[in-house]
Amino acid sequence: MIFPLLRGLLWFHRAPAVWLMVALNVGIFAWTYPAYRAADMAIETILDDDSFVETNGMVFASQLLHKPKIQIERYPSSLRVLASRSVDGDTDAKALLGHMALRQGSFMTEVKTLIKTDEGLGRIKGDAVQIEKWSETVARLGVIQSVHPSFRLGLSFDQTEVWRFFTYQIAHSGLVHLFWNMIFLLLFGTFVEHTRGSLAVLMTMWFGGFGGALAFIGLSGLSASPLVGASAAVSALIALSASNGHRRLPFVF
Repeated sequence: MIFPLLRGLLWFHRAPAVWLMVALNVGIFAWTYPAYRAADMAIETILDDDSFVETNGMVFASQLLHKPKIQIERYPSSLRVLASRSVDGDTDAKALLGHMALRQGSFMTEVKTLIKTDEGLGRIKGDAVQIEKWSETVARLGVIQSVHPSFRLGLSFDQTEVWRFFTYQIAHSGLVHLFWNMIFLLLFGTFVEHTRGSLAVLMTMWFGGFGGALAFIGLSGLSASPLVGASAAVSALIALSASNGHRRLPFVF
């Protein structure tokens, strides 16, 4: 990686916009960390339950294979193969498919609707006891996600309000994720603020992040897992830094 070098990092009086954005990101993370940590541990406990994961895979396989052929073909071939193997009783396939199904936005939205009523739950094929236990866990997962900061601020399949295109940029999935985004924000943000001004930094970050989310949706689509992080905003700053040809600068390699 090649970094633009000024006179070390510029401090607050030289790059106030960048430092305010760093403070906002770090502040949001610190404020939400207790809820984030508790919710993350609760989700990990659910994912460690092999019975739930395998039942989730079996339910997904059943729902998928009972769709019209034209709808089935919209899913990746790997999912269709795993679904067939799951129905045939392959435990490994059910476990793998169960994890993958948790990211399938349409499936998770559909089952959360079905389990709200006995009539809807009855439409899910499988062992009645396992399905009942699975439905209780899915409901619990929904409650956990409703208080998880990444789900509350991030972009996901069923949460696409316009304001989320901005709030997802200040939510991070962990300390390491936050740390590296802030390092790159400081390195490139102070350079842009020094050469282009504070307004350029703020406009580039917010609208670069907004455009990054649109590009992400267009290329891979949103899943049931939330999109979070300042990576797109920071990438926009890197691109703007690379486009600066008005002055010669030393670089660190």
